[in-house]
Amino acid sequence: MSVWRMLKIEANAIVESLEVQPIEALKEAPEVIENIRLRHADLCHVISRANQFLSHILAAFYGTGMTCILLVIHGLINNEFTIADLVNMGSLSFSFVFYLVVITTTGAALNMKMHEPVDFLFRLDVQRMTGKGTEIVSTFLSRLQGAPIGFHVYNLFTVDTSTVMMICGTILTYVLVIVQFKPGANVQCCASSSTDQALPVTLANTQYPAYANTTDIET
Repeated sequence: MSVWRMLKIEANAIVESLEVQPIEALKEAPEVIENIRLRHADLCHVISRANQFLSHILAAFYGTGMTCILLVIHGLINNEFTIADLVNMGSLSFSFVFYLVVITTTGAALNMKMHEPVDFLFRLDVQRMTGKGTEIVSTFLSRLQGAPIGFHVYNLFTVDTSTVMMICGTILTYVLVIVQFKPGANVQCCASSSTDQALPVTLANTQYPAYANTTDIET
């Protein structure tokens, strides 16, 4: 977590350096933008190097954590847990949920901060800048609008705000599937269908006894 906190602080410093500089000063001094761009590029390089070993940790947390959470949900819906199992699995799931929330929120905040300078660059009037300044701004924008910047899990997905929706959608889909295919629901469905089939015959025998007797004789 200390690595993430350090990177987030540096990303905040880059954004604050853009906020402190007036827009007019940035137009007249492209060297300021170049210095900020170089700091941003260095931070992107640090994140890329950190991903080489953090991706394994993220994969372990997301894979193990989601599996544990889904197993707990399955056991709760089907009433398969004893009190002791519920306490143990509940505490374990709470730990995984806590770490997943911390990792996801920190990664999403870092991703947002790393892409935030694009708002300031769009406010610059490049027509009033020199050719060198325009080239610097164009290079900076191409990096900010390119591949997502942040921590990723084996290049499968980058930890950003969409990761929250992905986790919530996975859990909700699993809950709906488990509820739909719950064994008790199938038994009730079969019982209700058999009752519906027997109901017309019973009503016919009750309302038309003579017809019912004739049918029995013919049979």
